[in-house]
Amino acid sequence: MIPDHSKNFIYVADTLPSKMPLFYKHFTTAITSAGIEQGILTDTSDIWAVDYMPMQLTENRFVKYIFKPDYLSSRRYLHLLTDAEKVWSNLHLNADMVSCDLVLDGGNLVYEKDTLIVTDKIFSENSEKTKSQIIQIMENCFQARIIVIDRSEGDIFGHADGLVRFINGDTVLVNEPGLEVEYFKRLTGILKRNNLNFICAPCNCAKTGLNAEGLYINYLHIGDVIFLPVFDTLQDERAVKFFEGVFSGCNIIPVNSKQIAKRGGVLRCVSWGVMN
Repeated sequence: MIPDHSKNFIYVADTLPSKMPLFYKHFTTAITSAGIEQGILTDTSDIWAVDYMPMQLTENRFVKYIFKPDYLSSRRYLHLLTDAEKVWSNLHLNADMVSCDLVLDGGNLVYEKDTLIVTDKIFSENSEKTKSQIIQIMENCFQARIIVIDRSEGDIFGHADGLVRFINGDTVLVNEPGLEVEYFKRLTGILKRNNLNFICAPCNCAKTGLNAEGLYINYLHIGDVIFLPVFDTLQDERAVKFFEGVFSGCNIIPVNSKQIAKRGGVLRCVSWGVMN
């Protein structure tokens, strides 16, 4: 698998500038200032590009999956289901595609080379298969060790990238426990059993509902650049200093993400990175 920090090109959905114009301006300006190439995904139905686009396995191979999440299953939200096949075909990339016969979201795929972390949402959304079958399919498709973590209480989306992120192959970031002490113990227990060290990142977000304000862990790491969401709060300065310390070799670029956070996601959610 190609980890986020090894990628060099950022795509965003063509729905983003119309739905989130202020954020779109902040984000694309930051990408340009970092000297990173960027592009637009066409024929999208929603802004959360990482969820429906395939995951890059190697330089010339991608893995696609079934994008049909439970949170978009009601008639009210069906119009937000993007036809990922159509968006992919518009790119005309010279790459092979591997099909994974599972319902998955890209936001629930957090990986570093040969390790992939997902939440237990993979079991409820693929309930026609046994847990061992699901793990086997994922191991075969992604060529990775699969680590399954619990989703936090009240988590609507079940996305791992709001809970844990890799710093390197053996260390991850997790959110500060706040009031979720029991969940924090379960999560870190799973990480320890899988020989992963962890560091607590600043977190100042609501534990339920859609608002992702204060979710700094959903940063975007491309090359040696960290695009860090900030929210016009007193916690922003602490978060910037923390990420400067953890990623001392990276350029930390704060991106005002207050507008988009009210929709339930921030920077990794709204982008799709590739290695060209």
